[in-house]
Amino acid sequence: MKKLNLFHPVTLLIYFLTVTGITMFCFHLVILVISLCGAVIFRFVCRGTRALREMLLYVPMFIIVAAVNPLFSHRGESALFFLNGNPVTSEAIYYGISLAVMLFAVMLWFRSFSAVFTSDKLMFVFGRVIPKTGIVLSSALRFIPWFTRQYKQVSQTQKALGVYSDINYTNRIKSNLRVFSVMVTWSLENAVDTADSMRARGYELPGHKTFSRYYFKIYDAIFAAAAGLCVLLAVYSITSGILAYNYYPTYDALTLSPAAAVCFAAFGLLVLLPVIYEIKEKIVWKYCASKI
Repeated sequence: MKKLNLFHPVTLLIYFLTVTGITMFCFHLVILVISLCGAVIFRFVCRGTRALREMLLYVPMFIIVAAVNPLFSHRGESALFFLNGNPVTSEAIYYGISLAVMLFAVMLWFRSFSAVFTSDKLMFVFGRVIPKTGIVLSSALRFIPWFTRQYKQVSQTQKALGVYSDINYTNRIKSNLRVFSVMVTWSLENAVDTADSMRARGYELPGHKTFSRYYFKIYDAIFAAAAGLCVLLAVYSITSGILAYNYYPTYDALTLSPAAAVCFAAFGLLVLLPVIYEIKEKIVWKYCASKI
């Protein structure tokens, strides 16, 4: 998302925290489905068709979570059948599906967060307030893709030198273990070099200044204001009981009152705000290009 990368890091952090927070703490099925749809659309805008392959990896997790809950939770009034003398209720199945939708949506939002909120933005937000925590979080976010990229390079190099052998299953395991051993040594050496470099540049000294290219602009204020209104409405709906929803002892019927409809629309607008900004940017760009 090119447009979203231009936003101030604090604006992005507050946005992702509010969306994931509402998704985790409001267990209304409609809210969860809206959040999941928004996360899926967000991933498609960011990654294109490659997002479909990523999301297919979460399907087994979705099925496992939805299936495990009714096997361990036997609450509810509507018993469908008995398994080993324990009732499997429709309420437990319904709750398991809702829990799986919530986990799926939160994981997709965190994937989008890691794609948009880069390590330099994380350092900008936390570097001055809690520098040690900032460097740890920044290193953690960039470690996995960095480790994966370096692992592929080492593996390809060993294949080119004839060291890597995949003739049979045993040789393949030995070769992968050799590459992994190289990567562990490389990671430790890199961590020591990074720590020495940061210490030599006075990162822990009081009053140090960091380079910043982020400024709070007018579109940050508009985005923050729109997101803030949606968040206030969603939080008010949750605390006032408009979006209260019970799964046990029997799940509530999905009724659409005017107040609930406003809340669903507000949350839908909240999760689609980045996509709306991105589409608007593309339309403006194509319009300007057509005038050239």
